[in-house]
Amino acid sequence: MPTYDHLFYEEIKESSRHSARTILPILMELTGPLSSVVDVGCGNGVWLSVFRELGSTRTIGLDGDHIDRSHLEIEELDFITADLNEPLPIEGPFDLALTLEVVEHLPKKRAELIVEELCNLAPIVLFSAAVPLQTGEGHINEEWQQVWAARFEKRGYRTLDPIRSHIWQNPSVSWWYQQNLLVFASDATIEDNPRFKAEADKTDRQRLSVIHPRMFRDRHSLLVKLERERSRLEADVRRLSKELAAARQEPEISSNG
Repeated sequence: MPTYDHLFYEEIKESSRHSARTILPILMELTGPLSSVVDVGCGNGVWLSVFRELGSTRTIGLDGDHIDRSHLEIEELDFITADLNEPLPIEGPFDLALTLEVVEHLPKKRAELIVEELCNLAPIVLFSAAVPLQTGEGHINEEWQQVWAARFEKRGYRTLDPIRSHIWQNPSVSWWYQQNLLVFASDATIEDNPRFKAEADKTDRQRLSVIHPRMFRDRHSLLVKLERERSRLEADVRRLSKELAAARQEPEISSNG
């Protein structure tokens, strides 16, 4: 896991808050009130603070020791230091577990276990993870949404896509959530809740893996920038090669004049 400093979290804090305040009411229309929530890879706890605004009373966050406690958006007692490369030091049940743009930082060998741990924590999981070519600091396991869905489904959780269509064109939501955000729910939860069952039945499992236009635009802009830099460097190499060749052909000047 990369050890981001507090400046990184301060930089993304308000965009995360805007995203959470848009997304969570949509989620809770489906789930109803969520009393207890655990955030695996919580950063400074912005998402949990928004859960608090919406009535959650138990909000626990896990992340590394690099998190600056003085910048937490939750009570320090609600923050648990955890190396996410290792088994999680917490047990459920919670009403909901979430992990947002975190698991791509974990090695591939950890993927199956982190899914199992999330399922053990809660019957509903809010999940977002970077896809291939999304890129980012410390991304070592970018996988398509369908790959993660298959892992949850092996453990008796069904895939729901109830949020992305509502936020797809909302500029106040960060594009990685617009692109990657899914909900996984246990079979028992779906059978007990008609709204969950309706969402599960209409989710097109073949269309989970998508790329948002904003990611495409950002990556295309980066590619254009890199191509210009490559062209500039190639021109510099050609110029320097000519200058070196010309210098080698110049007659030596005799020290005797």
